Amino acid sequence: MKTTPLALTVGVMATLALWLAVASIAFAAPSGAGDPVKGKYIFAAGGACDCHGPDLAGFKPGAAPGQGGNIFNGPFGSVPATNITPDKQTGIGSWTDDQLINAIRNGVDDGGNQLFPIMPYLSYHFMSDADVRDLVAYLRTIPAVPNSVSERQLNGPVPPAPPLPPSPAAAPTSGVDRGRYLVSAVSVCGDCHTPKTPAGAPDMTKLLAGAPLQTGPSEFQYPSNLTPDQLTGIGTWTERQIAVSLKTGLQPHSEPFAGIMASVVDRGYGQLTDADATAIASYLKSIPAVSNLPTNGAGFGLGFKTLSDLIPDVVGLPLQSEQHATNGDAVQVTTNGLLAWRKADNFTAFTDGSTTWGNGPLGLQQRLNTQRFDWER
Repeated sequence: MKTTPLALTVGVMATLALWLAVASIAFAAPSGAGDPVKGKYIFAAGGACDCHGPDLAGFKPGAAPGQGGNIFNGPFGSVPATNITPDKQTGIGSWTDDQLINAIRNGVDDGGNQLFPIMPYLSYHFMSDADVRDLVAYLRTIPAVPNSVSERQLNGPVPPAPPLPPSPAAAPTSGVDRGRYLVSAVSVCGDCHTPKTPAGAPDMTKLLAGAPLQTGPSEFQYPSNLTPDQLTGIGTWTERQIAVSLKTGLQPHSEPFAGIMASVVDRGYGQLTDADATAIASYLKSIPAVSNLPTNGAGFGLGFKTLSDLIPDVVGLPLQSEQHATNGDAVQVTTNGLLAWRKADNFTAFTDGSTTWGNGPLGLQQRLNTQRFDWER
């Protein structure tokens, strides 16, 4: 079969820079058959490999939205999500377990070729022996779907794999360490939620602080700020609210997630155990708070044209910055950090991190972020 990159979830080429200083690499795969039942859980905790599409058969040109895998475009070229079903001709059905584990952890395909690091092997490298073995066992059980995915089209050579330490034999079982493991080595949340430097490397000063994400040739989503920042992140959410949101897809005020996040909750995170959802929440509350908005603010679903006059009139504060999306939507920040960030059914809201003001059907009202307006009930 032809060799193509095995991109198990949304990722970015520049993750390489994160590990350049690490000492040695280990390509040995754990021996023994995995447990497909446990592997199904790891698959869910990893967001159900959502970039490969609902049937995991990879990119399908012309497919309806949500029916095919993603294609990743950038300065590097174009890389389509591949077929990771057990189809022997177009998928991974002819790969051995060790070949699959080597691809997942070390970015090497069945022919010994280096995969492009949109497949986030630099994060999956830190998945435990048991978890990666179980994940492979589960992938063997999904229906085989014939779908021949086109070859990647790169504008330069594939970056060489950096030195990496040995992969861990066991995964943490509880607490913040368990949450860190799930976020960084299984779910790989940073590939969507951590901004990139101009060179394309992850900006670790803004870990999980929200970033623009290209999901198609001209399609973008804006994964939100997951840090405990009170204004632009989830600092006002409790651990329980975070855990419940991961499992239900509903934010604390009952507003549903959208885009990729809605899909990975529906197909994956909704199956998390209460303990694992809580562990993730504990970890997210432990990381540094970063004040950051994804570029253009379009990920907040805004629809209003301008608040240049509204905000100073309401709160008496001048604007510090204003960002516009291509459709004219705006996000504005005042000199004290007051942020206009939400629109739903012609309702615009702005918040200081604890209090929200809204111009809804009853006129301008004010409420705490932990409550709702009367007309939202």
